[in-house]
Parts: sequence; C-alpha cells; structure tokens
Amino acid sequence: MKFRDPETGEILNNAIDMAEHYCQKFSDSCVDCQIKGHPSRLSCVDWVVDNPVTAANRMGYEVIEDVIPEKKPLRDMTVGEWKALCDKRTRELHEDGKLGAECDGCDMAEICAVPPDEWDLTEKPCLTVVEAERCRVYGAKWIYRTTGGDQPIFLSREKMVLDDTDCPLNTDDCGFIVSVWDTSLFPSVKPGTQICVEEAVIVE
Repeated sequence: MKFRDPETGEILNNAIDMAEHYCQKFSDSCVDCQIKGHPSRLSCVDWVVDNPVTAANRMGYEVIEDVIPEKKPLRDMTVGEWKALCDKRTRELHEDGKLGAECDGCDMAEICAVPPDEWDLTEKPCLTVVEAERCRVYGAKWIYRTTGGDQPIFLSREKMVLDDTDCPLNTDDCGFIVSVWDTSLFPSVKPGTQICVEEAVIVE
C-alpha cells in the first residue's frame, strides 16, 4: 500500500514514509497534529503502521491500493503477489477488529503452514493453442520429449514411465499414440519434459 500527498502529489511507498513525511510538516511542534491523540500506547509511527488507512484519512493522505489479481490461481501467483494479498487481507481484518482470524478460510493457509523452502512454486507447463489442438486431434493426454536432440516427441493417453536412458518404457501399455519426429510442431515441449495436456496453461 502506498500513499499520496494531495498537496504536492508526492508518492510515499509505505506507512512509515507517510508518518515521517507528515511529522516533518510540524517541525518541533505537535500542536496541530491529527494523530497525536491516537487511542494506543504505541508510538505515533507504530500506530500509523498498524492503522494505515485510518491514519491516512486523519492526516489527509490519499491511499493507493495495491492492484492484486485476487481471482488469479494461487499456483500462478508470485511470492510478492501472495505477500501483498496476505497483507491486504490482514489489514482489512484488523480494521474490522477481527484479530487472530487472519488465516480463517484463507486459500493460502496450506502454503503458509510450511516453511518457504518447502513451498511448491513449480511453474505450470504451457502449450500454444495450436499445440493443444494437435493433442485434441490425436486424442493425446500426455506429451513427452526425450533429452536427445534426435529423438521424437511421444504422444500418449497415459503418463509414460521412463527407463535409465530417459526414454519411454511402457509405450505398449500407456495408450501410446504416435511419435512426432518434427519437433517444431510442438515448440513448447522442451527436451526432457513430460506434460499433462489437461494441466497445461494454454497460451496464444
């Protein structure tokens, strides 16, 4: 969350910057300060940090809300977007007096319940519209490309098991469909990757 001084148009990047900017307007005197009587034992700066919207309204600053794609699938969000969404949710609950309820019903709770180094941030594979249409025509649900530069792309109805040489082992019982030697037909399928068509993100 950022703040704007309507008098100068200056953008302040956080609540601390806003508090310090406001305080500088009064030099050594707090006579006309609009937050000196805040209902808390915290310092003025700490109170502003805990109540940024209320403080901004009192001090005459405009609130610039973070633009967060809340409908975006969590798996497709960056860590920064997750943090911004969590901060926004926490701030709104605190302003409503619902302390301690920050994680109730939150879709991110399962992710936050484990250390960051255990977060699953694996990017979803992508297929172009044309590639997805080719899979539909073949009836393929899985695509696999070996690491060898002269090897084909395999299409199948089931996930393939790989041998020690990184080649499909169970082509007879995985619903194997066809080997595509012209790898330029599936440019999104990189060497050594196996993609579930249903889980892939379709891009232009």
